[in-house]
Amino acid sequence: MADLTSSTERRATCMGCSLLCGDLAVSIDRDGAIIPRTDCRLAAQWFDLAASGKADDKADQLCLVNGQPASTGEGITEAARLIRHSTLPLI
Repeated sequence: MADLTSSTERRATCMGCSLLCGDLAVSIDRDGAIIPRTDCRLAAQWFDLAASGKADDKADQLCLVNGQPASTGEGITEAARLIRHSTLPLI
């Protein structure tokens, strides 16, 4: 369990889903662990995965194209295609 006796409150952007919530409250304990302050299950899972150091190992498991598992490369290619063909891209 993280030691919060000396923690810092910050705001973070969560990349656990496509909403990219940018106002997520997090605490950083004295050991540098990031603890999300949210009831969102996806955010908690994303921060746990990122903290585990295994996010890169699991990236392919987290990528879906048209609802089907895909490699990270396939996901990037599909995202680029969607942006290229969009009429009002957000980015």
